[in-house]
Amino acid sequence: MIARACLALLVLLVVPSCAAPRPATESLPGDFALSLTILGDQDPATQPVWYLLGADNTLHVAGTVRTPATPAPPVVRVLSRAEVEGVWQRVQGLMDSAQAVRISDETAALPTAASLRLHAAVVSVTSGGGTRSVLLRAPEGEGAHAAWAACEGLSRHLALLAESHDPTVP
Repeated sequence: MIARACLALLVLLVVPSCAAPRPATESLPGDFALSLTILGDQDPATQPVWYLLGADNTLHVAGTVRTPATPAPPVVRVLSRAEVEGVWQRVQGLMDSAQAVRISDETAALPTAASLRLHAAVVSVTSGGGTRSVLLRAPEGEGAHAAWAACEGLSRHLALLAESHDPTVP
């Protein structure tokens, strides 16, 4: 009898928690950092750019071709927590898309002098004590897959944040 009562109580406690809606995204980790490198091609609309968002909320930007030897770009802004959360929200799902090819080291996918024509993006996210890097190739021909569109949206969002004036950065 006591065993049935315990079982019934367990079912009453567990079943509602399984059915409870889960948040759409994880909360912002304290060590969140992002590196987004757009590897441009001959099209002027897709110029190379490197965005680096540090865990200290500093946004760095370089509008040049990034190679493994490129030094970290200069700080252009210190983002608010709300702005960093907005970036975090845009990153969710991008790293796990079917078009994202996981790479072991983000610098391994950076262009060399012979491969500067590659039109792709290298995205690295640090969170929860680990770093994940993926390569997203731009779709060929007409139309864009969802991951590339999300990557372009993230790049535009970071560009807008970089253009906003921050009085703490000279």
